[in-house]
Order: sequence, then structure tokens, then C-alpha cells
Amino acid sequence: MADLQYFGEDEAEAIVVLQRNTDAPDADYFDHAFMAMMLLEQDRNDAARVHIAAALAHDPDAQYPVYDTALIEVSEGSYGTAETLFLEALSGGLPRRHIRNFIGAMTESGALDRAIAFRHKANQVSAAD
Repeated sequence: MADLQYFGEDEAEAIVVLQRNTDAPDADYFDHAFMAMMLLEQDRNDAARVHIAAALAHDPDAQYPVYDTALIEVSEGSYGTAETLFLEALSGGLPRRHIRNFIGAMTESGALDRAIAFRHKANQVSAAD
């Protein structure tokens, strides 16, 4: 239900619905990961971190929560931490298509030179896999 509302551009209602799911004792990885993504898009980093931690508690090997954390670190200007986390997610199986998104986030945050240099590192990690 929350995904239909979210993709139907009713993000506020999607969060309300999903909050009920994540508050329930049977909440799973997907509930928390989706909630983290929605909160991240609204720049609600602290709330997103709570759901990232919950998602990782359900699936410690999941790479999307690590990627989301890297995006939070970019938005907070912690580029070194962000790059380390992103490379960790990439070597753990995060699809290569996210390289462009991550570099775009770095560029938008004002770290253009760093984003250009990082592209090479990301390509090396993903080529090694």
C-alpha cells in the first residue's frame, strides 16, 4: 500500500502507512529500507538512520542501507566516510548503476573535484568484482 502511495506521489501518506508497518512487531527489512529511502529523500537524515539500522538488523549483509548511509554522509559533508561506505556497498554487491547517483550527490553538494576523482576509485572497485 505504501509503495502505491509513494509512487503515486503521495509521499506524506506513504510515510504514515509505512510508519504503522515499521512500528509493528513483524516489520521486516523491506519496510525499514523503504522507509529509510523515503525519509532520506525528504532530508530527514536522523529518522532515516533509525530505519537504516533496523534494516541492517534484519539483513546485516544488505548493501542498500549502506548506500543510503553514504548518501547521508555526503549531504552532511563527510565525504571521506561517504566514499568508504559507498565502496563497501559496491564491493558487497551494490549495482554499478548507483555510481552515477552517488557522484551526482557529491557534485550537487559542492564536491565536484572530489566526485571526479572518486569516479576512478569506484570504477576500479566495480571492475575487480
